[in-house]
Amino acid sequence: MLETDARDRVIVALDCDRERALELAHELSGHAAWLKVGMTLYYAEGPEIVKTFKDLGFKVFLDLKFHDIPHQVRGAARSASLAGADLLSVHGLGSGTMLAACREGAEEAREDRAKLVAITVLTSMNQDALSEIGVESPVAEEAAPQAPAFEVILASNSPRRRDLLTEAGVNFTVRTPVTPVDESLEPDLAANPEEAAKKLAERKAGAVIQEVLSENYTGMLIVIGADTMVVLDGKIFGKPRSASDGKHMLRSLSGRTHEVITAVSVWMVAAPNAEDVSLGFRTFADISRVTFRDLTDEEITDYLRKGESFDKAGAYAIQGEGASLVDHYDGSLDTIIGLPATRLIKEFPDLVNAEAAEC
Repeated sequence: MLETDARDRVIVALDCDRERALELAHELSGHAAWLKVGMTLYYAEGPEIVKTFKDLGFKVFLDLKFHDIPHQVRGAARSASLAGADLLSVHGLGSGTMLAACREGAEEAREDRAKLVAITVLTSMNQDALSEIGVESPVAEEAAPQAPAFEVILASNSPRRRDLLTEAGVNFTVRTPVTPVDESLEPDLAANPEEAAKKLAERKAGAVIQEVLSENYTGMLIVIGADTMVVLDGKIFGKPRSASDGKHMLRSLSGRTHEVITAVSVWMVAAPNAEDVSLGFRTFADISRVTFRDLTDEEITDYLRKGESFDKAGAYAIQGEGASLVDHYDGSLDTIIGLPATRLIKEFPDLVNAEAAEC
């Protein structure tokens, strides 16, 4: 265990020519997990050297320290990620827009995007070198991590989602659009519940984004939208419109296994000023399965009288009295409740160090 941990913590720099780099790679096989490819090797050999090391079983840190206009950095990050790099470096002295563009480019390339590390001050720079480029603050201060301070908005009034996000350690503000989001579904979406949930999550987050940007927002912002659906035999069960509708839903679910799909759409905004806005988003869906006991009409009526059904998809709350209706479930309980928080934090770690939005 200790040996495996050590291999994952050490990155071996191959700042040499191809022949020597391949020789070292073969010698390191089984002893090191990571190789670093810098400008010397990459500019001589191109993306193929990354693919070669990946084929040999290594993880690759492509250390090119991107620093250019956002469009170029976005394209560079996309190309580097497509080559197979697991970790990319970008200059931390670039603007927030440039850093956001770098992430967007990496995300466009593949779902398991390359991770990014921002370089603040080069190890070769001392106080005199910083002064030459107009930086008068101490080297130690400039070299300290300067992670962008994201603000976070949860685009949902759901108390369950609010609690799950709070328990995950995220600071956030709740904001929903002034004009309610249209949740009607076109026939092709209604026939594909997972895509339907994604689309509704995107609509909810996107509506808040539109309002925020219309207020000339500046800063770094994350907006989270979510939608949960209960699905049985391909049919979507939304929130019950009446007690009789809720009773019909619970009768249908009785003794059966259904899916609970929660889609999450995360939108990221970098706006150093109101005219210079970079925007990107990614949406995923998480699916759990719930099996109900065989329920009697009396049990269903008693449960509906408890009053927790009418704002819940499928007319039940597994985190409340509705747990008594369930025989068992497979998957994430958070997904069934309404927000797969563990997966959300894993895929968007910036959320943990974010701030609550004031907008």
